[in-house]
Amino acid sequence: WDEPLVMSKFADPDHDRVPNFFEYIFGTDPSRASVIDDCYRIVIVEDGDLRYLEMSFRQTLQSLSQIVLPKHSVDLLTWSNEDFLLTEDTNDGTYRWRTYRYKDPITSTNPVRFITLEAEVD
Repeated sequence: WDEPLVMSKFADPDHDRVPNFFEYIFGTDPSRASVIDDCYRIVIVEDGDLRYLEMSFRQTLQSLSQIVLPKHSVDLLTWSNEDFLLTEDTNDGTYRWRTYRYKDPITSTNPVRFITLEAEVD
């Protein structure tokens, strides 16, 4: 981690807009541009007559000590990791897949929120 533009946790030497730390979390190669669509997805799911915002992501088993959680915002200024429900948690032997659903349904008075992933970097 001596060369900050190549080796730091926040560097992106392959210029795929995924920092090295998330390459480690997702199990992708930081020296080659990654197709990140295979690592996480954000969807609107229907449950009865209601629609919910959901995020699924994978995490390598060797990176499980790192805390990775979704965060939401209505204004891109204030972010929170509260109000998510863990709806799925599976382990396929290589990755741990988690799915989180924002607890409130999408309505005209509660519009879609912005959502992102946050990882605690030690």
